[in-house]
Amino acid sequence: MQVIGGLVDLVYKSIFQTGEEGLRRAHPASKVLYLVLSAALLALKPGLEPGLLVLAASLALGLYGFGLWWAVSSYTLSSIPGLWYSLTALLLSRIGYIGWVSPLEALTIYIRATSVSLLLLLMLSSLSPTRLANALSRVSGKASLAVYLTWRMTPYAFKSTVESLAIGRLKGEPARARIAPAIAYMLELGSKVREANAYRLRSPPSHKVPAPHQIKYTIAFTAASLLIALGLTLP
Repeated sequence: MQVIGGLVDLVYKSIFQTGEEGLRRAHPASKVLYLVLSAALLALKPGLEPGLLVLAASLALGLYGFGLWWAVSSYTLSSIPGLWYSLTALLLSRIGYIGWVSPLEALTIYIRATSVSLLLLLMLSSLSPTRLANALSRVSGKASLAVYLTWRMTPYAFKSTVESLAIGRLKGEPARARIAPAIAYMLELGSKVREANAYRLRSPPSHKVPAPHQIKYTIAFTAASLLIALGLTLP
């Protein structure tokens, strides 16, 4: 569990404690295109090969944009639901609860489930809060500020939950007994942050925060999208 916790911490830091760098500097349209095409490929094309293609493309993008540590930790975490689904299907088929599942079909379940999980992690890691806030500022100043506040509060909420569970382990208490203190801390923190930013919440932002694009990451998403599109055209 400590190993899994360490991997979760790495991915969590890549999402909430990383600046405007790596794949976050890609143009938003290239990210949306890759997400839509990947989802379409997995939805329209059954079998092992589409899952492998999305998995390989997402892993390559993460390796290029965030580095080896992100690729290893994200793939390991994404494999957990994949292994769960595939092993559960194998077990249920052996006891006759569902139809027969061959080893190849179990592998297909694992690859496709892992590819979906990795795709979601990649999109979360490449989401730019600055660009999201700038886009929402055209609709509502409060919504724009809420993005920044949420992005800043989430690490504190995560830390308080981890600390509460650690205290519970030391006291020998069940995990469910530590949920209430963690929630109480998060509510108190949210109230203080809202009070401290009352003036900002009442007035729209005066300017947008610069969020420059970097062409190499946009090209990387575009190239991966073309590869996925090629997979859609194959029989």
